[in-house]
Amino acid sequence: MQVTNFTIYFIAYIIPASLMLSFSFIVISRNRFSVEHWLSFLMLNTYTILYMGEFVRHILPAASSAYFHDYVTTPAGIIILSLGLHFFAKISNMNEVLKKPLYPYVFYVPAFLVVVHIFFANPEEHVNRYVREGPWIYIYLDDTYFITMLVSCLLLIPYYVMLSKGKKRVYSKRDEQLLTFMSRVVIVVFLATVFLGMPFLRGILPPKPFYYVGLLFGGAIIYSMYRYNFLSNENDQYETLFELNPSPVLIFTADWKLDEWNESAKLFDLKQHIEFDQLVQYYGVSHILHQTKIPLEQGMTIRDIEVSVKLLGAPVTQHFLIDGKRFLKNRKIAYFFIVRDVTREKEAMTKLEYIAYHDQLTGVANRGSFVKLSERFIENYPTTVAYFGLLDLDYFKAINDFYGHQVGDDVLRRTSQLLQQFVGPSGRVGRLGGDEFVFAIVDIEAFPSVEIIIKRLSAYYKANGLVIGEDVIPIIPSIGVSTYPAEGQTYDELYSLADIRMYSMKNERKVRRINRK
Repeated sequence: MQVTNFTIYFIAYIIPASLMLSFSFIVISRNRFSVEHWLSFLMLNTYTILYMGEFVRHILPAASSAYFHDYVTTPAGIIILSLGLHFFAKISNMNEVLKKPLYPYVFYVPAFLVVVHIFFANPEEHVNRYVREGPWIYIYLDDTYFITMLVSCLLLIPYYVMLSKGKKRVYSKRDEQLLTFMSRVVIVVFLATVFLGMPFLRGILPPKPFYYVGLLFGGAIIYSMYRYNFLSNENDQYETLFELNPSPVLIFTADWKLDEWNESAKLFDLKQHIEFDQLVQYYGVSHILHQTKIPLEQGMTIRDIEVSVKLLGAPVTQHFLIDGKRFLKNRKIAYFFIVRDVTREKEAMTKLEYIAYHDQLTGVANRGSFVKLSERFIENYPTTVAYFGLLDLDYFKAINDFYGHQVGDDVLRRTSQLLQQFVGPSGRVGRLGGDEFVFAIVDIEAFPSVEIIIKRLSAYYKANGLVIGEDVIPIIPSIGVSTYPAEGQTYDELYSLADIRMYSMKNERKVRRINRK
């Protein structure tokens, strides 16, 4: 073979093959886990095989061309067709129209013909159809040639149809622009195939010059990657959040099936393709559905959705905050969730809230908390009858002086405990400070009057003193009660009246003690 011919073949076939091979590795290096990337990679490499087959065919005798045609170029062309159908269905989201078992096997029906073709091919019958003219080995321009040309053009029609219809199925303006660009590329490829297959170009261009439309496809894919962020590396975009985030990360598909989760998310009982509704129902948090699905489907971002979950094997209920957003994953809608464990923070906050609203010695509501509860009740129930009471211990200073402050604290705890039992689950108890307590009663059926409350409460304390060893320390309260709303419609009015009645009771006892002396 002359050096000049080899140089021509190098330019005509080795350089295009090298370009397609380079294109394929650029594509696959961006994402090794995407179907679109693999389809593009395989299609570009099949074009590489096509060009290399033509190169080898030309450096061998013309008689060998029939064998290359039957065993290399024809199978490669059919495989390119199948890969192309699958590829364009994926990027246009038309694959969603087809359901299993049709998808994706329907695209590879032509590829199955490769096996049939190779099995029944008889290249010896076509040896005489090839002739060398100058450096090139051409095939006779018979009916077979023009049928091949026609089929090559017709097979571009499904590509164009899928791209055109796919514009209504994509989720961003950029994807719509991408499909518009690719559909224009298909039109250019169609026209180029028709033009390059014309007989008058014989002797000017290499044989079967329409093979070079593969360069148009390859160039269009590479251009689209940088112009429209096509075939992007989604894993790089989310690697930090997904793999390195210490919080559980879950990704759901557009139809709300679990697609991926990171290592931290393994604390949940997750299964591939489990539906979002099933997952929240399994953990008993179905109430968050309207807080998550609807806003995310509308393109909103959700933050700090609180859930409490009892995980399998966990000793206590754990508390989580959920953040989520909608995004495009491989050009399709997906939903991204970060689940932050705030159990410790929740427990700490609960303790702080408890401290803020409760008396530390007795555990009942403190002054500020009881005032707020009372004002809220007055605002929400303006006509509901209730009782407001004050209670102050007689002889408490003497108990402290005689028994010590530790016993004094026990008396206060016993006082609040008995008062809580007395008012019942619907009532409220608070400590204003020192030995002064406040209470509210809403059960008017059990306590039909102020006099009955005072009588029963006094008797209840008399029968339940604090037992210290062999001693029983009596708890003797002075009590004042006012009625809501008849005797007051604000906290201050009710408090003032109850305070007057409580000190009236205390003063009456002092007078009786003096008279006895």
